[in-house]
Amino acid sequence: MAKLRLFANLREIAGTSRLDVPARTVGEALDFVNDKFGTGFEQGVSVSRIWVNGEEADLGQAIGDADEMVILPPVSGGSQSATLAATDFGAFVPLLVAAIAVLANLQGQPLWTAALVAIASIWALDLSAAFRSRGRLFAPLAVIASAAASTITAHILGPTGYGLAVAIS
Repeated sequence: MAKLRLFANLREIAGTSRLDVPARTVGEALDFVNDKFGTGFEQGVSVSRIWVNGEEADLGQAIGDADEMVILPPVSGGSQSATLAATDFGAFVPLLVAAIAVLANLQGQPLWTAALVAIASIWALDLSAAFRSRGRLFAPLAVIASAAASTITAHILGPTGYGLAVAIS
């Protein structure tokens, strides 16, 4: 039986740092411990490095009673690839909204009004999704309708309309 040494989370899952493994190859040893300790252990092994007698090993390498096999999981992430999730781009949304608002304002009042209604609508729909994920209710239609009514009132009535727009909102 080869001697197996475990480290970090694999040692915690197995409940031991040393183990005798009845196997003739590295692959058989890994199959044995994966079956014995379950899927959490197997996931840890899948990102680990395997060493036999101080040399990196492959699955087909033969092992015997005098051999020491070591499974070294990554210490600090290490083996996972760096990828960006869609949620990582959420940090750019306020900057994008600000850019759209500034550009719309430079194009004239009708486009500025439409941009404000669109921004308020997107914000209301985002709030609604956040509320729904927490099991709460939020009525985005009320926000969208008041934003549209306010901007239309301000556009039609001019400065007086802005006061009415605040009251409507």
